[in-house]
Amino acid sequence: MPSFCIATQMWCLGRFLPLLIGHLVPEGDCFWDNILMLLTIMDYVFAPVTTADKADYVAMLVEDFLVDFRELYPERRLIPKMHYMIHLPSWMKWYGLLTSTSVYNFSIFLSSCGPLIRMCCMRYEAKHIYFKHLARVLGNFKNIAKTLANHHQLYMCYLMSQPSQYLRRKPEYTGGTCY
Repeated sequence: MPSFCIATQMWCLGRFLPLLIGHLVPEGDCFWDNILMLLTIMDYVFAPVTTADKADYVAMLVEDFLVDFRELYPERRLIPKMHYMIHLPSWMKWYGLLTSTSVYNFSIFLSSCGPLIRMCCMRYEAKHIYFKHLARVLGNFKNIAKTLANHHQLYMCYLMSQPSQYLRRKPEYTGGTCY
């Protein structure tokens, strides 16, 4: 088993760790509190709805998290992702305040993309892992873009040719009115 986790595995571990071992951790443990603070930041940043007040609260949480992290782990250096956390509240304010009135003004709509969860690149990273694995297995690096594109197209054709309830599902009529 590899000694590292991919992003989705870390995401799931972070989400379920309090449920799995939270009852075993003594109350007031500063290391555990630091992890819980990070998970709280994640909850606010990836929330489907955000406000300016939440962004200000996240700014306070990020500052407390980074200060506590430096005190708890003095031998560890801050990685660039931790530095980017400082910018999350301003991004939440800039991109996250999509209101119903801004939909009617097209220029405001273009500059306001909604909550940060809509800008998450987790799906792209998952697709990239497929191509990294495929390149490693094939071992052909002369024209890697063409090789990967051909294999991906063949794989998609194979998937679409298989009988699947998800791809070939016929819409069901329930007798109701469609809006």
